[in-house]
Amino acid sequence: MTDELDLGLAEIFAHQDDALSRNFQASQFVQAFSSVLSRSIRVNFSILRGIKFDAAKQTAVRLFAVDTLSHIAVSARVGLWGALPESLSVLRSGIESCAQLAYMVSKQLYQTAISEVNSRRFQQLEFREACRGLGPEGAAFAEHHGRISNLASHSTSRRIKLSEYQIDGEAYDRLGFALDAENAELVTGQCVELSQSVAFSLRAAYLQDRAPFHWDADLQNILQTHEALKSQFKTKHEQT
Repeated sequence: MTDELDLGLAEIFAHQDDALSRNFQASQFVQAFSSVLSRSIRVNFSILRGIKFDAAKQTAVRLFAVDTLSHIAVSARVGLWGALPESLSVLRSGIESCAQLAYMVSKQLYQTAISEVNSRRFQQLEFREACRGLGPEGAAFAEHHGRISNLASHSTSRRIKLSEYQIDGEAYDRLGFALDAENAELVTGQCVELSQSVAFSLRAAYLQDRAPFHWDADLQNILQTHEALKSQFKTKHEQT
C-alpha cells in the first residue's frame, strides 16, 4: 500500500480513510465494539450535560471527563486506521486523566484540582499519586498504563517491530495506517473500557450530592453488552 513514488500527507490521509473503512468492514468485532463505544460516549455526554454541581466541582469534573473522552475518541479513530502503537499512545494519556478523575471524585478534591490545573503542576492529582490513592482500582490503571508504555509510548523494540506488517506474506510499511482489523478490534475494545470508567466516576459524583441520576439502565445495558463481546472476543483468540 505504501509503494507509491509520490506519498505525501494528502495520500497518507486518503490511505487512512481507506484503511478505516476496510478494517471496519473486515471485522464484526470492530463494528460491535465501535457501536458500544459510540453509545457509551453519547451517555457520558448526556450525563455531563445534566450536571448541576457547585462551580468548582462542575468545572473540575468536566475538565477531566472531557479530556479523557477526547483522548478516547482520537484513540479510536487512529486505532481504526490500524495504527496500533500511535492509538495506544493517545489512549495512555486518557488513562491518566481517567485515573485522576476517579481519584478526585473519590476524595472530593474539586477545589484542589482547580488549583493544581491553574498552577500548571499536579501534586495531589499527579497520576502515580492518584493510582496509589485509589487502591486496587488505581493498581489496575497503573498496570494498564505500564503495558501501553512498554508497547507504544516509547521507542521499544516491540513498537519498532510494528513499523511493518504483512498481508498474505508480503510486507508493508505502517505509515500512519495498516490493513489490520485485529489491531482495530483491540483498540476499540480498550476504548470502551475507559469510557465506562468515566461514566462510573460521573455517577459517583452525582451520588455524592444525592442528585437524581437517570442513566443507570443505559450504563447497565452497555456493561452487559460489552461483557458479552469481551467473552466472545476472548473465545475467538483462544481458538486462533
